[in-house]
Amino acid sequence: MSEVIILDSGNETIKSVRWDGSEDKFTHALIELSSADLRSIRSSHRGELPDGYAVVNDKFYAYGEIAERYGDVIRRQRASKFTKDYYGVIAAIALSRQYEQSGTYSLFGSHAPGDVEYRDELMASAMGNWTVEFGAKISAYKINYCNTFDEPLGGLYNLLLTKDGTQYQRPEVGDGRTLMFDVGGGTTSLLGTSLDGTIDHSLRLSVSLGIINVIASFETLFRETHRKELQDVDTLPISRVREAIRTGVLKLRGKDIPCEEIVVQAVNLLLNPVMDLYRTKTRGGSDFDTIGLTGGGMEIINARLTPKLGHNYVLLAEKLGFLEWANVRGGLKYWKLLKSESLVD
Repeated sequence: MSEVIILDSGNETIKSVRWDGSEDKFTHALIELSSADLRSIRSSHRGELPDGYAVVNDKFYAYGEIAERYGDVIRRQRASKFTKDYYGVIAAIALSRQYEQSGTYSLFGSHAPGDVEYRDELMASAMGNWTVEFGAKISAYKINYCNTFDEPLGGLYNLLLTKDGTQYQRPEVGDGRTLMFDVGGGTTSLLGTSLDGTIDHSLRLSVSLGIINVIASFETLFRETHRKELQDVDTLPISRVREAIRTGVLKLRGKDIPCEEIVVQAVNLLLNPVMDLYRTKTRGGSDFDTIGLTGGGMEIINARLTPKLGHNYVLLAEKLGFLEWANVRGGLKYWKLLKSESLVD
């Protein structure tokens, strides 16, 4: 049996989990560098590659926060990222960070519900042989099996199943129809299930709007009202902006700056179209017994979204502080369920 890596290639972070539950993440950023860059970096680090660099199939890359230091990084989103030179490279790097040993592996990759028609491209881009130089080690990997799952379905299984993937931890969720809301970095998705627990294909959609848009809008609006204070600040610390969107207070330079009105305006950029979808596509949730909230973006807007839903049974797919992990953790539970039924290799 080959080992497996569960991969969530989010628009902000790349998250992975392996069979034993070991988790890893890095910033979603990738840039190819030159052979001259490779020689220079090797010579500066006694022949080894420092963190944030990797050679994948003889091409040299910076990834994660290191890649961002090279300037503007184009982050491919949704279906455009499912190519050998992008998703395949990211998958190989994620694999090398999780498994040092050369060998044969399986990959279970998530995608937005609206990208299901590109699942073949996702699988093809990851399959095959990958040689990765990472740190002081060179490893050879073969991804010989690949399958996919919808991101919010991962959140549902994280909510629904026990750790081994074979039993219900919330039977009441499995007994009715569930609507999953997934708010990520650049994508918001809705996914419904039927009474038998299968995907409701009439409600499986994604829109290119996420927490990245809220953050950008917040910074623009905040700068408009605090020009003098930010005259020498190029960009606001993203972690503090995230906290401000959640709390309505921006902590900056030792001061607490109230910004609730700005937060409301920025969040409405996301909430208004999402609520329009909710009303028009789900009849306001009237035909669903449970609503599940998942995704890293949901971490900071769930308290603002939940009251608007008007539903009596709304659950988080993971504990607060860990919502970004819900989909990939649920992907592992789903894989173990499929494995127990001999439905995957």
